[in-house]
Amino acid sequence: PTWTVLVAAVNLARRVAYRNAQGGVQIDERDKTSVVVCNTPSLTHAIAEIIANALDYSPPDRDVVVAQWARDSWVYITITDQGKGMTEEQLDHALKDFEQIDRDRNEQQGLGLGLFLARKIVEAHFGTMEIASRLGSGTQITISLPQYFEQEAQ
Repeated sequence: PTWTVLVAAVNLARRVAYRNAQGGVQIDERDKTSVVVCNTPSLTHAIAEIIANALDYSPPDRDVVVAQWARDSWVYITITDQGKGMTEEQLDHALKDFEQIDRDRNEQQGLGLGLFLARKIVEAHFGTMEIASRLGSGTQITISLPQYFEQEAQ
């Protein structure tokens, strides 16, 4: 189930989050039974990268919210922070390789590949990844993946 990937991703994100590893993460329990066909370690890593970013850009007193549900043969996962958000220009840079947002103002680790690789991993699973952000309100990343349905024997 996708749910087990999310729990593993939260645990991994806490190990790699640089600035706010102990920040709160709420997992919205809308759906614990949906299944996607995936390479579990790579999808876990992709989601962990997104959660770690959300933790790093969230104020310590604000939780990151992870939700997962299924609709119309798709499984949706959202990771929402209540950080400072991004401008349109920053959004354009966020998914590019070797790009980091406000590196001159924020202490940052890494190469700027986290969201880029996360998107590539999601796309390799025939899914999509979208970012919505409002300056001053936070950022939400939505992953959509095709849901797996077991075929009934004829």
